[in-house]
Amino acid sequence: MHKKKIGVALTALLLAAAIPCVGAPRQKKAKEKPRVTLSKNDSTILTFDVEYQASTDMPAPATGQIRIYLYPEANLRDIRRNFRNLVQAQAYDSVLFHRVVPDFVIQAGDPKSKKAEPGAMLGDGGAEGTGIAPMPFVGGQLFENPARVHKYGAVAIARSGDQGNLDRTGSSSQFYIVTADRKYKPQQLGAMAADRRYQYMNVLGQFAGSQENAQRLFSKMYPKAAGTISDEACEVYRTVGGAPFLDEDYTVIGEVVGGMDIAKAIEQLPTDHNSRPTGYARILKVTYSGPEISDADAVEALGAARKK
Repeated sequence: MHKKKIGVALTALLLAAAIPCVGAPRQKKAKEKPRVTLSKNDSTILTFDVEYQASTDMPAPATGQIRIYLYPEANLRDIRRNFRNLVQAQAYDSVLFHRVVPDFVIQAGDPKSKKAEPGAMLGDGGAEGTGIAPMPFVGGQLFENPARVHKYGAVAIARSGDQGNLDRTGSSSQFYIVTADRKYKPQQLGAMAADRRYQYMNVLGQFAGSQENAQRLFSKMYPKAAGTISDEACEVYRTVGGAPFLDEDYTVIGEVVGGMDIAKAIEQLPTDHNSRPTGYARILKVTYSGPEISDADAVEALGAARKK
């Protein structure tokens, strides 16, 4: 493998990568797309009933609901279908929030957590073998919909690292909620964007196998690398906060529209060295409501998932 040549070629792409949204030359604005809004006709909502305890010695667990709105873009259709199938198969019932990192994320969706022993390491389980496919990576989110960033309350698909997963395919069932609310300046966001591309370039130089394959993967991850971070995304991180260093590395699929206080309470639970709560936080059941709930194409995957 000609690692040096691959790296040189991708450096040329990197030099054209996104720079901060402030200080960049102003281009003629395209007609703005309407912002995503909730309506009874087009909303896809997941309602998670959860319970949690800081310690099993406590007399009774706390309970609540977290409501997640799944974004309606066409390129997220397969992901919405996956969630519908998982919910109808009751795949999330009794699953733990197995990873909790204060001021960062809470993560759930590993089916192995349903019967896991206390202290067992979790996070490598998914719905493979049930007829539900891994969730695809969807790039270009910073440009196609500025709302789809890792802002406070964003929901995204978990995945394994780049080295064994160059096309960044997501888990078939695991997701995380961003609980970070740190604010960022535009200059910081530009530096992070350049660093993300640089780190991925290095991974491709080592593992992609050929310059052609490396450039294909790079273009897939960063389809509009010559653009700039949108003003809308910069404003979100300046006012709302979040975890911008995750953008374009993971697929943002929705946001919490109710129960963020419950997510923050789970975030504060004591954890062990694997970031697993030493008490517990468990999903009791999930309700799916949306325009695709009755699609006939759910039936085959649903039947397979219920046998798992």
